[in-house]
Amino acid sequence: MITEPQTEDVPTLQVDPVESVQVETNEAIAELRELYRLVRMFAFYQYKARNTLADQLTNQLKGWCVSQDLPDAGVDWRMQKPDFERFLRQIAEARGVASVDEALNVRHVNLLHDKWLRLAREKKFDLGTRPLSLFELGLAWALKFGGPVVQGRWERAKPYQAA
Repeated sequence: MITEPQTEDVPTLQVDPVESVQVETNEAIAELRELYRLVRMFAFYQYKARNTLADQLTNQLKGWCVSQDLPDAGVDWRMQKPDFERFLRQIAEARGVASVDEALNVRHVNLLHDKWLRLAREKKFDLGTRPLSLFELGLAWALKFGGPVVQGRWERAKPYQAA
């Protein structure tokens, strides 16, 4: 005889909301940085493919503006790196993370890059057709349509530097 579990029998996961926001923000900023860098790896003659990925990145950045009540003037993939980094700081501050410096720590993007580079190498840069997030979709798309040029540049990318 199968019985329904009683509520006291089901373990509950205790998640600290402050820590959760911190981790989510760390990951989101790392993903935005990696996409920002990836857009710049396309060869000049691949401008159509680059612009498609760049438009996706711009839409994500504008989405952050809307969701966090940030001004979106000048926010797009063409931002200079110092402006991009200032924008990322605004996101972290608007999210109310416990540590803005932790959210902006480049260690997160470098770990993300290393993780996905290992996976991409294992799969010969074909990440498949079922990405789980916008970041994975953008990365898979860039590696597919950017071809050997983007794959090689991404593979040889140096650690990310904020300044």
